[in-house]
Amino acid sequence: PSRGLGDVYKRQVQGLPLEGYTVLDLTRARAGPTAARQLADFGADVIKIEMPGDPQYADMGTRHGPDFQNLHRNKRSIAINLKEPDGLKIFFKLAESADVIIENYRPKVKHKLGIDYDEIYKINPGIIKIKDFMLVTAMMPASMSPISA
Repeated sequence: PSRGLGDVYKRQVQGLPLEGYTVLDLTRARAGPTAARQLADFGADVIKIEMPGDPQYADMGTRHGPDFQNLHRNKRSIAINLKEPDGLKIFFKLAESADVIIENYRPKVKHKLGIDYDEIYKINPGIIKIKDFMLVTAMMPASMSPISA
Protein backbone atom coordinates (compact mmCIF):
# COMPACT_ATOMS: atom_id res chain seq x y z
CA PRO A 1 0.00 0.00 0.00
CA SER A 2 1.12 3.52 -0.76
CA ARG A 3 2.19 5.47 2.30
CA GLY A 4 2.58 9.24 2.23
CA LEU A 5 5.08 11.22 4.27
CA GLY A 6 2.25 12.44 6.50
CA ASP A 7 1.43 8.83 7.42
CA VAL A 8 5.05 8.17 8.37
CA TYR A 9 5.15 11.34 10.49
CA LYS A 10 1.91 10.40 12.30
CA ARG A 11 3.29 6.94 13.13
CA GLN A 12 6.50 8.42 14.54
CA VAL A 13 4.65 10.97 16.67
CA GLN A 14 1.90 8.64 17.89
CA GLY A 15 3.89 5.45 18.50
CA LEU A 16 6.79 3.38 17.36
CA PRO A 17 8.29 4.26 13.95
CA LEU A 18 7.33 1.01 12.18
CA GLU A 19 3.78 0.65 13.54
CA GLY A 20 1.40 -0.16 10.72
CA TYR A 21 3.92 -2.18 8.72
CA THR A 22 3.67 -5.96 8.34
CA VAL A 23 6.80 -8.09 7.99
CA LEU A 24 6.95 -11.79 7.11
CA ASP A 25 9.99 -13.35 8.77
CA LEU A 26 11.38 -16.41 7.00
CA THR A 27 14.75 -16.29 8.75
CA ARG A 28 16.73 -18.79 10.80
CA ALA A 29 20.10 -18.76 12.55
CA ARG A 30 21.13 -15.66 14.44
CA ALA A 31 21.58 -12.73 11.98
CA GLY A 32 18.22 -13.07 10.22
CA PRO A 33 16.09 -13.39 13.37
CA THR A 34 18.04 -10.52 14.94
CA ALA A 35 17.29 -8.25 11.97
CA ALA A 36 13.59 -9.18 12.04
CA ARG A 37 13.51 -8.64 15.82
CA GLN A 38 14.79 -5.10 15.31
CA LEU A 39 11.83 -4.40 13.01
CA ALA A 40 9.46 -5.85 15.65
CA ASP A 41 11.10 -3.81 18.42
CA PHE A 42 10.42 -0.65 16.39
CA GLY A 43 6.72 -1.50 16.08
CA ALA A 44 6.35 -3.60 12.92
CA ASP A 45 3.89 -6.50 13.04
CA VAL A 46 6.39 -9.31 12.43
CA ILE A 47 4.96 -12.73 11.61
CA LYS A 48 7.54 -15.49 11.90
CA ILE A 49 6.91 -18.32 9.41
CA GLU A 50 8.03 -21.61 10.97
CA MET A 51 8.20 -25.15 9.63
CA PRO A 52 5.67 -27.39 11.40
CA GLY A 53 7.05 -29.91 13.89
CA ASP A 54 10.58 -28.49 14.05
CA PRO A 55 11.51 -28.57 17.76
CA GLN A 56 15.15 -27.54 17.24
CA TYR A 57 16.19 -24.21 15.80
CA ALA A 58 19.82 -24.53 14.67
CA ASP A 59 22.02 -22.60 17.08
CA MET A 60 19.08 -21.23 19.08
CA GLY A 61 18.09 -24.37 20.98
CA THR A 62 14.48 -25.24 21.70
CA ARG A 63 11.51 -23.00 21.05
CA HIS A 64 11.00 -22.32 24.76
CA GLY A 65 14.68 -21.68 25.52
CA PRO A 66 15.88 -18.19 26.47
CA ASP A 67 17.88 -17.63 23.27
CA PHE A 68 14.93 -18.43 21.00
CA GLN A 69 12.59 -16.31 23.13
CA ASN A 70 14.98 -13.35 22.97
CA LEU A 71 15.51 -13.59 19.20
CA HIS A 72 11.78 -13.78 18.52
CA ARG A 73 10.34 -11.36 21.07
CA ASN A 74 7.57 -9.08 19.85
CA LYS A 75 6.80 -11.44 16.94
CA ARG A 76 3.76 -13.53 16.17
CA SER A 77 4.30 -16.91 14.55
CA ILE A 78 2.56 -19.39 12.32
CA ALA A 79 3.65 -22.86 11.23
CA ILE A 80 3.40 -23.25 7.45
CA ASN A 81 4.83 -26.06 5.35
CA LEU A 82 6.13 -24.18 2.31
CA LYS A 83 6.78 -27.48 0.53
CA GLU A 84 3.04 -28.21 0.30
CA PRO A 85 0.54 -26.49 -2.05
CA ASP A 86 -1.80 -25.57 0.85
CA GLY A 87 1.13 -24.05 2.73
CA LEU A 88 2.10 -21.96 -0.28
CA LYS A 89 -1.50 -20.70 -0.61
CA ILE A 90 -1.40 -19.53 3.01
CA PHE A 91 2.00 -17.90 2.54
CA PHE A 92 0.93 -16.03 -0.61
CA LYS A 93 -2.26 -14.86 1.12
CA LEU A 94 -0.09 -13.35 3.87
CA ALA A 95 2.34 -11.92 1.29
CA GLU A 96 -0.51 -10.10 -0.52
CA SER A 97 -0.83 -7.62 2.33
CA ALA A 98 2.73 -7.65 3.74
CA ASP A 99 5.02 -4.66 3.38
CA VAL A 100 8.31 -6.51 3.88
CA ILE A 101 9.59 -10.06 3.59
CA ILE A 102 12.89 -10.89 5.24
CA GLU A 103 14.68 -14.17 4.56
CA ASN A 104 18.14 -15.69 4.75
CA TYR A 105 17.75 -18.84 2.67
CA ARG A 106 20.58 -20.31 0.66
CA PRO A 107 20.47 -18.89 -2.91
CA LYS A 108 18.43 -21.64 -4.64
CA VAL A 109 15.99 -22.49 -1.82
CA LYS A 110 13.49 -19.67 -2.42
CA HIS A 111 13.37 -20.52 -6.14
CA LYS A 112 12.88 -24.21 -5.40
CA LEU A 113 10.00 -23.35 -3.04
CA GLY A 114 8.51 -20.88 -5.55
CA ILE A 115 8.67 -17.93 -3.14
CA ASP A 116 11.35 -15.86 -4.87
CA TYR A 117 10.95 -12.11 -5.35
CA ASP A 118 9.54 -12.41 -8.88
CA GLU A 119 6.72 -14.69 -7.70
CA ILE A 120 5.86 -12.49 -4.72
CA TYR A 121 6.01 -9.34 -6.87
CA LYS A 122 3.23 -10.77 -9.07
CA ILE A 123 0.78 -10.60 -6.16
CA ASN A 124 2.27 -7.61 -4.32
CA PRO A 125 4.29 -5.18 -6.47
CA GLY A 126 4.94 -2.93 -3.46
CA ILE A 127 6.74 -5.62 -1.47
CA ILE A 128 10.18 -4.91 -0.04
CA LYS A 129 12.38 -7.99 0.17
CA ILE A 130 15.29 -8.00 2.57
CA LYS A 131 18.01 -10.56 2.12
CA ASP A 132 20.73 -9.09 4.27
CA PHE A 133 21.03 -7.70 7.78
CA MET A 134 23.04 -4.64 6.73
CA LEU A 135 20.15 -3.45 4.54
CA VAL A 136 17.90 -3.32 7.61
CA THR A 137 20.34 -1.14 9.52
CA ALA A 138 20.96 1.04 6.45
CA MET A 139 17.23 1.80 6.27
CA MET A 140 17.09 3.02 9.91
CA PRO A 141 17.84 6.55 11.06
CA ALA A 142 21.36 6.66 12.54
CA SER A 143 19.96 7.31 16.02
CA MET A 144 18.12 3.95 15.93
CA SER A 145 20.83 1.82 14.33
CA PRO A 146 22.69 -0.63 16.55
CA ILE A 147 25.86 0.06 14.58
CA SER A 148 25.81 3.85 14.84
CA ALA A 149 28.58 5.55 16.81
